[in-house]
Parts: sequence; C-alpha cells; structure tokens
Amino acid sequence: MKDRDRTSNFGSTNWGLSPDFPATFQKTVLDWFRRNKRDLPWRRTRDPYRIWISEIMLQQTQVKTVLPYYEKFLARFPDVESLASARESEVVAQWSGLGYYSRARNLHRAARQICAGGRQFPTDLEDMLKLPGIGRYTAGAISSIAFEATYPVVDGNVCRFFSRYFGAAFSENECWRIAESLLPESHPGDFNQALMEIGSTLCRPRAPLCLLCPLHEECQTKGESLADLRKTPQVISQNMAMLALRKREKFWLEDRGSTAKLLKNLWCFPVELGSEPVKTLESRLLARFGVRRARHVGDLKHSIMNYRFGISVMTATAGQRITGRGSWVHPDDLSKYPHSSLVRKALRVLCAPAKAKRAHVRAHNGNATTKEKPITATRLQRHGHHQNKSRSRPRSRARQRPRPRPTL
Repeated sequence: MKDRDRTSNFGSTNWGLSPDFPATFQKTVLDWFRRNKRDLPWRRTRDPYRIWISEIMLQQTQVKTVLPYYEKFLARFPDVESLASARESEVVAQWSGLGYYSRARNLHRAARQICAGGRQFPTDLEDMLKLPGIGRYTAGAISSIAFEATYPVVDGNVCRFFSRYFGAAFSENECWRIAESLLPESHPGDFNQALMEIGSTLCRPRAPLCLLCPLHEECQTKGESLADLRKTPQVISQNMAMLALRKREKFWLEDRGSTAKLLKNLWCFPVELGSEPVKTLESRLLARFGVRRARHVGDLKHSIMNYRFGISVMTATAGQRITGRGSWVHPDDLSKYPHSSLVRKALRVLCAPAKAKRAHVRAHNGNATTKEKPITATRLQRHGHHQNKSRSRPRSRARQRPRPRPTL
C-alpha cells in the first residue's frame, strides 16, 4: 500500500485534531494491546493458512465458540493440501455446529483453487480477493497479520468504536477511510487486532467497559450508543415439527439437499416448518411417513440466522419402509454426517428419558454410583416415572428411636 497522508480523512471535521494525533493514537492502542491481548491460538502463528481458518470461523461467531472447533478442524486438516483433497461432506461435517455452512464450502473451494495454482497461499491482497469467501475484511486481516502488509481491517466492532470515539455515526466506507488513515507502517497486524479487541471486549454494544479503555479520556460519547446505520434483519418467528423415527438404536436422518430453504445440504431429522399451528405441522409430518401414533418428548427453541423456531419434538418406531434421501444413523456416528447443532439439541431431549430411567433402576437396585446425577421426583415425573406414594420413606439410622435394652 502506498504511503498516505495520515490526517487527510479528518480535514473536513471540527474535531480539532493535532497533526501528531495518528501517532499518539497508534502508540496508545498498540501499548494497550501488548499488555492486554488475549492468548489465542491463531495469535501464536504467522501461518497464513491457520490465520485464514480462524478469520473465517470468527465471522458472525464468538471467540469462545470458535476455540474448540479451530483446534479440531486443524487436527483433521492441518494444511491447505489436506483440506483440498477432502470431500466437501467431510469438511462440512467437521464444521457441524458452527453454523453458516457456506463458510465451510467456500473454504473447501478456495483450498482447491489454491492447490490448482501452485499449493502456496497467495501473499498479494488482490490474489486473496479472488478466492471464494474472502472479502476486503478477511484479505486485510490475513495480509496484515501474516505478512505485515499495511492494509486496514474494519468490522462491526471497529465501526462501533470509531462512531463512539469520534462522536459521529459513520458509514462503513467512512470507517474504512479512517482506519486507513490511522494504520501505522510498523506492526499493522497488531494494530488491526487491537482495534477489533477494544471493540469486542471493551466497547461492547451494551454495557461498555469505558473505564478500562485506553482511549476513554478522549472519547466523545463515553460509551453512549449512536444510531446504527446498518439495517437490522427482521426477526421471523415460525413453528417446526420434528420427527425422530427409531429403528433399534438408530434414527432416520434426511439429507436436506441443495434446494432446501433452511439447513441446506445438511442431515437432519425430518421436519415440517411454517407459520401454521404446530399441531397442523405435526399432522402433516406424521402423514408423510405413514405414522399413526407418535410420542411427544419435548419442545425446543432454535435460531437460524434471523429465524426463531419453536420446535415440537416427537418420536415413533419406524413402521413401513422409508424411501428418499436419508440413512439410519447411530448417535455415535453422527460426526460423519454434516449436521446442524439442532440435531444434537434434539438428541439430548430424545436420550434424556432413557438415561433417567436407567439411573432410576440402578438406584432402586442399590447400584448407583457417585457420578450419577441425583434423580429427583420432578425429573422422574417429567419423564413418566412416579414414586409409589404407598411406601413410607424409611427413617435414617440417626433418627431411629433406640430399642429398650432387656432387663436381666
């Protein structure tokens, strides 16, 4: 990137910024970052492949959620060659639970594109932008962190911080211009990460930690919220009926395919969703599989992008032969199939009654271990077990009245 006039983007404002403002700002931000940065695995490397994986995972996803997936994904795909040679279904299966599955598919496509061009991750920003799933933000992050290139990075956290600090509701393009003007020639990667760290950990959307911010004395708003110029997606509430068909210890999972509006190309229990009453959806779902009777095992809430679902989970034993794109899957083999976290949520509900029943039997036979969770009356009644009220509760030994000693 060519050298820039550091104050060119502030000349039309009335902030009264001094010519040495960028240098002072940079030093304050970098000093704070070196003292307070979080110890994250992708900050211990300059490998552009590993930084790329982390940046894609962190899109729309919190750090604490990404951490276990990052380690697991790199253990399976340690380099771009292993990622490119895998099947797409394997990549999506390793991604299962992180959501936004187009990210995983774009990673796979980009890895194949890189390997087709020489197996080396591109070092030039323009070449990075040609890869699927890499935009201006991701390319800037990889370039500055892995290669110390002077490219700015702007995300929602940085925009919020700039708007509060300077006291103006900036557009995204204005934030990019400000970030470019403030970016130092040395340690641009640390500077970019510092701005994102301040925005995500201190200058939070709600309850900002202003007193811990290294720039709070100069902040124009002291953490007050400004109008968000981005349009918030409308929340859509819908109902969903889910049917877990059993065959011995296996469940029937459907391949949703590429034409599904939601849960595209993922494996899931059969579902019916819509704005109709949940009873209507249940009836339609049971009719689709010729099931006359099913047992309701619980209700769930789940979010997919801007959709909010109230879900009724049913189970039934498979009767007639099932046709269509799907397979009988044992819960232990679920990791082999690309699936949403919704499937694991449903499995926890489905398996809970059986676990409670086994624990109840072990306790009744005197074989309960200290690792077993206590089975309360509320939990047992919830799963269809009822205490026998005709049996009196035995007294503890400490409270029993001592027998009179016989006289001699």
